[in-house]
Amino acid sequence: MKQIIVIVSLLFTICVQGATIQSAASGNWSQTTTWVGGVVPSQTDDIEIVSGHAITIDALAQVNNILITSGSIAIGSYTLQIFGSISGPQSNNVSSTASSTLIIDDNGSASTFTFPSNISKLKKLVMNRAEGAITNQSLDLDDSVPADSIVLELTDGILYMNNGSIFYMNSQAIKRDIPCSDASHINGPVQRDVKKNSGMHVFPVGDNGLCRPMAIEAQNGTNNINQAQFIYATPPNHLNVDVNNVNST
Repeated sequence: MKQIIVIVSLLFTICVQGATIQSAASGNWSQTTTWVGGVVPSQTDDIEIVSGHAITIDALAQVNNILITSGSIAIGSYTLQIFGSISGPQSNNVSSTASSTLIIDDNGSASTFTFPSNISKLKKLVMNRAEGAITNQSLDLDDSVPADSIVLELTDGILYMNNGSIFYMNSQAIKRDIPCSDASHINGPVQRDVKKNSGMHVFPVGDNGLCRPMAIEAQNGTNNINQAQFIYATPPNHLNVDVNNVNST
């Protein structure tokens, strides 16, 4: 009798998920001694800062979620690329300087990012998250303009300026044209220093999911601080306007 042996191959899909890494001591982000297990966090990892540890970013820092139970993170003159959220009892203890870069990225399901209160100055901000971001304090991006003059990249997601906050770009060294879209713009006031006779300067503003960039050109003066905001609203008594009396010149 012949026997037929059937070999069945089972294919398993292994889902690799990031770990939750706790801080082991105060120190630089890139040092293995800073983290429990000696593993420097990557973009798929969640981290928890405990025991009052002070973490200093000294290279590109990529991370999913940050939980600050007790301690702090200083971005300094480096880049923090975050794919998740910052939370915990001391979530505001993430600080920046005028030399810091913040990249708000998306792991595919990231919720709206909330700026810690100690992030108010940046060298560069990159928005690349569908759900956008919220800040309750003004953001200043004009103290240390990069050599390429780009301080803001609006790839995806809306930045909401809440609580009367203003987005400051008051440096004539900043690139004049800042591209934006319905999917990514600033919902709130934007302030710029427009250099005399240097062409149109774009304010990447919008509201209600609509990007309505405004452009201003200065033809006189030396210090031309201008502020623009787009507000989507229906004017009162708009039905009483006699279009025949509107001057179109």
